[in-house]
Amino acid sequence: MGILDEAEDIHGVPKHLFSVLYGPPGVGKTVALARTANKTLIYAGEKSFVSLSQFPDITAKSIQSEGWDKLTKLIQELYNDPQDYDHLMIDTVDDLVRRKLKEQRQKVEFKRGHKDISSLEDYNLLNNHIADLMARLAMLPISVSLISHDRIPDPQAYGKGDRLLRPSLPFKSFESLNGYANVVGYMHMRKVKVEGNKTELRRVIGVQANDEYEAKNHLKLAATVTDDIFVETIRAWKGI
Repeated sequence: MGILDEAEDIHGVPKHLFSVLYGPPGVGKTVALARTANKTLIYAGEKSFVSLSQFPDITAKSIQSEGWDKLTKLIQELYNDPQDYDHLMIDTVDDLVRRKLKEQRQKVEFKRGHKDISSLEDYNLLNNHIADLMARLAMLPISVSLISHDRIPDPQAYGKGDRLLRPSLPFKSFESLNGYANVVGYMHMRKVKVEGNKTELRRVIGVQANDEYEAKNHLKLAATVTDDIFVETIRAWKGI
């Protein structure tokens, strides 16, 4: 019996934390999310695991990302037996999506050919794949985190006036992902006041949407928090 066969409501809010962190490359997203758990399994490229090697206190294992099918199989295995992991991280989800789009184009699944990978057919097909993947992830007995890079949407592709900074994903894919997420945060470097009039450049995470970026938050957090507070709050919410 598969995951979806046992789901009472696959569109409901997951019982375990489902978080999304996006932002510029190299800002520390992987390390921050890995710190929110005791034992993380990362579905990612080699680069992500190298960054974690600098933090020996973080217990994590990396599995080389090989596309959609391998991830689906991994999710089913974790559903049947979490193997002591309490967290699955996908780094990055936009790389995974790009692979799927490429597969779709190679299989000629469109009514007509398209040079542009962001065609309407691409979005609609990908939305079906993403919706299924999100439902499967939401049923896992462990927390799930997805990492993405940031992107300013093209107004012609996403609608007039829609200029918020979003994860680097097709809009329909982001809608599916956002529907399951408890927390969506934008991580970046920003100057913050410390003692007196001094300022320091620190990693901060925006968890409340504004006119600059898209975010979402089901936890009791300020609009923008440091990465340390973000990690501490999530660990407290998980009870670890």
